[in-house]
Order: sequence, then C-alpha cells, then structure tokens
Amino acid sequence: MTPDPMGALPDPAGMSDAELHAEITALVEADATSARRWACDRLGCDGLPHEGWLHHHARATQRLPEGDWAAWMMLTGRGWGKTKSAAEAVRDWAATRGTMIAVVATNATLVKEICFESPKSGLLAVIPPEDIRRYSPGNGLTILRLKNGSAIYGFGAETPDNLRGFAFDKGWLDEYAAWNRHTAQSVYDMLWFCLREAPSPQVVISTTPKPLPHVKRLVERGRPPRLHRRRDHRPHRGQPRQPLFSRAR
Repeated sequence: MTPDPMGALPDPAGMSDAELHAEITALVEADATSARRWACDRLGCDGLPHEGWLHHHARATQRLPEGDWAAWMMLTGRGWGKTKSAAEAVRDWAATRGTMIAVVATNATLVKEICFESPKSGLLAVIPPEDIRRYSPGNGLTILRLKNGSAIYGFGAETPDNLRGFAFDKGWLDEYAAWNRHTAQSVYDMLWFCLREAPSPQVVISTTPKPLPHVKRLVERGRPPRLHRRRDHRPHRGQPRQPLFSRAR
C-alpha cells in the first residue's frame, strides 16, 4: 500500500515490521519527490510553504518566464538563488526527450564544480538520480546524459572554439560578468550560432552585476520594448533590490 503524503498514516499496531518499514520508506520517498518540485502556479508566490507545497520552492520571480522570449538574464546579487533557478530551468528543458543543452561557465573547473556538482543548487542536485543515465565529468568537457535521450554539456568560456561544431536547443550561461572581457562576446555569439537550428532557442544567463562592456551591451539589447522586467521584493542581505531582465538578447 502506498501512503498518501497528505493523508493520515495507517495504524502501525496492525502492521508487521516489514509492512511498517515499507510504509515509512514510501512516505520518505514521497516527501523527497515532493521536495524536488520547484515552481508552483500561485500568482506572486514568495516561495514559502503553502497548501500543496510543504517545502520551500521558487519565488514567482525565479520561474522560467512565460511566452515567447530569447534570453532570460538574472542580473542580481549573491544569495538571490541564480544558480538554483538556472539549474531548475535546465532540468525543465531536459525533461523534453532528446533536448541538447549547453552550460557555459568561466572555465571548465567552475562549470563542473558549480553548475553540475554544487551540493544544493547544481544539476546533479536538482535532477532526480533515477533520470540520469551517465555523468561524465572532465577537465575540458563535462557531460550529463539522461535516460530520455537529453544531454547537458558543460564548457569553459575561455575560447569560443570550445563550442565549435556543436548544435544545441537551449543554453545556460553562468556568471557571464566574470568571463574574460576579451572573449566573452565571441563565446556568447558562438553559443547562438550553435542554437541556430533549434526550433525554440532560449538562453538563461545568471550573473552578478558588473559594469563591463559585454554585460552592458547585453542589457542594452534588451531595453524596452523587448525587455520584460521583474522586481523581486525579497531582501537580499541588505543590498538594493535588483531587476531581472527576462528578455535580453
């Protein structure tokens, strides 16, 4: 018998040790499955537990934007949840069978240790283990293959040649402001070249704000009317609230 995580437990007095163990195991698994859920549909949700969602989850501003958009830029300070939000976006994309996704960070070490292996917010933390076919970390290229045929490739942003020859459907650019200012734009452009055949190409960009030319250029491209701004009213360690550039390309 599989328990209802929202209902009452059966009377343990009438259960054998094996039945009780199975009941507790099923409850723990159901709770873990519930805790992996990320985005509810409550308008303006603050991410705190509420009916049907007993664990902390995405704030409304951390959900993937709706509608037709090219790039979602999370330009905000530390502690906002950029890495977790981007990893959850990748998880959502990868749930579609056969999706090819590029993840690009400052270098190969950081893409592996932060984007894939971060204990709470990396891809290995948010994608259920039962969905993973094989994880192949490397000094240059890191690959996470899922059982549904989707694959997530991790690259360093040292040179655009790292991405040359690949074809992708989606992309995640992590800490874009920390990329080498001399090559960042070329790597960004190469990623979009790799997305040229995708039916609905989209990129998530997670970065702390820095007044660098490649960051300013990207923000400027998304000025109204193509820019959809979101403001998060959650305090961020005493820092000014930052806007989210949901459409910038």
